Amino acid sequence: MQQIGCHSCDNQEVTIKGIFFQGIHILAECRCSSCNFEFLHTMPTGHALQFPIALSLPDRRVINLTPANKWLVLPLQESFNSRKTVSIKIKQNRVVQSDPILLNCLDTCFGHLYSKLWNAQTLVKWCPQNDIIVLLPAKYAWMVPNEVSEIWMVDVSLLNCQFFLDGLDEWIKKQMERFEKVLLSQAYIHLDHHAYVDLEQIVGQKRFDLNQFQLLPLRITFILREDRFWHNSLIMDFLYKLSVKYKLQHIIKPLFLWRQKHLVHKTIKNIQNLLPEVQFYATGLGNSLSYAKSLKDLRVSEINLETERIWNAVYAQSHLVIGVHGSHMLIPTSLAAGFINLLPRYKIDHIVEDSVLPYTNRMLQFMGRFLDEFSTSSLISNHVVSLMKTFPAVFENTNRIPE
Repeated sequence: MQQIGCHSCDNQEVTIKGIFFQGIHILAECRCSSCNFEFLHTMPTGHALQFPIALSLPDRRVINLTPANKWLVLPLQESFNSRKTVSIKIKQNRVVQSDPILLNCLDTCFGHLYSKLWNAQTLVKWCPQNDIIVLLPAKYAWMVPNEVSEIWMVDVSLLNCQFFLDGLDEWIKKQMERFEKVLLSQAYIHLDHHAYVDLEQIVGQKRFDLNQFQLLPLRITFILREDRFWHNSLIMDFLYKLSVKYKLQHIIKPLFLWRQKHLVHKTIKNIQNLLPEVQFYATGLGNSLSYAKSLKDLRVSEINLETERIWNAVYAQSHLVIGVHGSHMLIPTSLAAGFINLLPRYKIDHIVEDSVLPYTNRMLQFMGRFLDEFSTSSLISNHVVSLMKTFPAVFENTNRIPE
């Protein structure tokens, strides 16, 4: 465990009086042995490994606010004033013997939850002497490996994970009475999925086999959401940011939906002019507006387990998935042959967070493409057509064995 020092006098001898489960964060209740200063400090798990947070007691004032940890600090501080009562259920795959490892996957962002959950596989493999317990929103329990001993399923949405989850601390501590000791997983973010993780096991679907690329019917799937728009316009971008600032999204949203629909239709038409045999699908949360018959629309207003399974089967047979960064592209890119990710400029620092491909050679750059958020439908369709036509030569060359 990382060393926790006093934030008042810099003394390194700090007593941990207890542990508190807030939700996303697990906090140590600390007291300095020199000046008796009392404070809360995040345990080294998840993003708190890189961005530790300290709050004074009893006013919960942030002690170590920096530009780097601000995005994590302020929601934690605010959560103490915003409570969300939750209930928790246990799914037991096997009886826990002793000294289990707790993996906390609670988060407001699906991408964070998804990558934290990868640790369940590595823990099962590398810590066979320990039982593994996973804590996460109940809606995502279907992704937890069967080898995990227990799943603690919290009745909470991702959005509501921003709150102080009232009742969670008491419930977990009651469960911990069953054990002599409970270990805490560090829940690493961005593990090397190619080296350590079997994503097919997590999503319950075998991914696209590149050996079948030229044999399967050509399929492109658009990932469309109604809060992550492809609008391809500086003016539209300004209007969108203005609507967010003044909370007018509900008024101007129809314009963004229409613009996105127009761009998708234009891209489809451009591709069809050169590759008329391509099949087009759409998935995503929100089903406003109807699309052309040339696109099979699988969007829904509410996602359930059956929807996830249908979508995953579509992704696994998609030569490409296309979507805006932040449109929940992680599972689609875990299963499809390749992707085109439209990257907003404010997301450049987070370029790796919304896509996954397992390739280790030049196929990684060939099949996974990041384009600017203002890319035209013409540019995107050019990438699509080029990829489809040049794939055979690139794939053959990258699979040659030296003689």
